[in-house]
Amino acid sequence: MKNISIQRVWTEPTPGGTRILVAMDIVDSANPAEVDHRGYSFPADTLEWRIAEYDLDPTDIRGGVEMLLMEAIMPAPQTADEVAKQLLVAPTISEARVSMLARVKKARQGVNLDVARKNGAAVVRLGAKNGDYIDDIGSLLQIDLEVVSMKRRMVAIHREKVRAERNAMVPTPKLPDRKQVMRTRLAAAERQLKGGLVRGHHNNPSGATKA
Repeated sequence: MKNISIQRVWTEPTPGGTRILVAMDIVDSANPAEVDHRGYSFPADTLEWRIAEYDLDPTDIRGGVEMLLMEAIMPAPQTADEVAKQLLVAPTISEARVSMLARVKKARQGVNLDVARKNGAAVVRLGAKNGDYIDDIGSLLQIDLEVVSMKRRMVAIHREKVRAERNAMVPTPKLPDRKQVMRTRLAAAERQLKGGLVRGHHNNPSGATKA
């Protein structure tokens, strides 16, 4: 079991847009004396992308923030099924969503998450007077349903592109021309006949063999 305690939340402007930064302490219950001071950052529109990618409920901000926090510790897809159900290659968005949420749930079950604001934390001014770090992160996220719709279309285009590339990598085998195959076999038989080399095939022209 991992104990994750969020220590601070803040934002930083970058050329690519605002990023949300989270400082957290991670302690493995098997080794409580060792603290992993970890920083985690993500673009402010990350949840907007996840909503578009997996067709998530845009009103479930707390659930979305927890999902983003689990992404900081969640391993990459490991089983064959998880790999096959990744966003761009899954047969459907629904299957990709179910697989991704199952991975998030598995990661969350192994974590005690402390999201209470710490005394003196600068982030208090970012959110409401009441609440916790999840509320603070939620207040910093960029979520616009019109933008979500455009991003959803971008996801669909990328999925189509990957599908086309994968299909192009598996060429359809070219079947031999039946008439040409028969001409070749007939010509060989004619040559053997002229050379007096026909042995045992005159009663089995199909080439079939007995088990």
